[in-house]
Amino acid sequence: MRGVVDSMEYAIEAIGLGKVSAHRWLIRDVNLRISRSALYFLVAPNGAGKTTLLRLLAGLSRASSGTATVFGRQVWGAGPEVLSQIGFAPADGGYYPNLTVDQNLEVAAAVRRGFDRQAIDEAATILDLCPLKGRRAGTLSKGQKKRLAIACALVGYPAVLLLDEPYANLDADGLDVVEELLSVVCARHGTTVVIASALPPNDLGRAAVVGVIDQGRFSGERVLAEGLTQAEVRAMLRELMAGSSGGSDDNSDQG
Repeated sequence: MRGVVDSMEYAIEAIGLGKVSAHRWLIRDVNLRISRSALYFLVAPNGAGKTTLLRLLAGLSRASSGTATVFGRQVWGAGPEVLSQIGFAPADGGYYPNLTVDQNLEVAAAVRRGFDRQAIDEAATILDLCPLKGRRAGTLSKGQKKRLAIACALVGYPAVLLLDEPYANLDADGLDVVEELLSVVCARHGTTVVIASALPPNDLGRAAVVGVIDQGRFSGERVLAEGLTQAEVRAMLRELMAGSSGGSDDNSDQG
């Protein structure tokens, strides 16, 4: 799979992707290409479909229409060779509350590519979890739980990292930890990172791409140059939203 990863221009492709639940389209006709090693922000209001899209890209939900591929391979029904290359940190959960931090990371490592103590220790170090390794996950603060979920997704440095609301519940130190994570995985490991958030990114320290989902439909995307302020990013997003021809009827989602 690594040879395939290295040879593909696009890490993620969605073509006509849609999901129906309870007779409603959660997302519809999403066409998206994300380049290998890109940092991609997927911005959408709450309920617009971003969580649904990430779950489809992670292979955790089956599309009602269209296709989703990671490095040219269908994700739904894929085997461990494909799914081991995808790390997903949901907005809530993503860990076992009755296990310790270290045990959670051990499970994540075993599921991804077999037990690897070095990979576990690296993920714990990057997310500043080493002092908490013996604590049960259920006893952690909200911010610590968020960092644990991201660390579980990061173990072994998957080729694609999908993060749903990774900045939620983090204090200033936690935000710095996530920024350091992005530097490590993007710059050093060439990981493709997709961050879904209801809010645009803070002032950018690196180039990125931002795409917008509105009412379950993909409105478009813009390349963000390094050094843009959050105010400048917000202005770009308003242009994208205004340029969209309007949403679908009756879309809804929990994230």
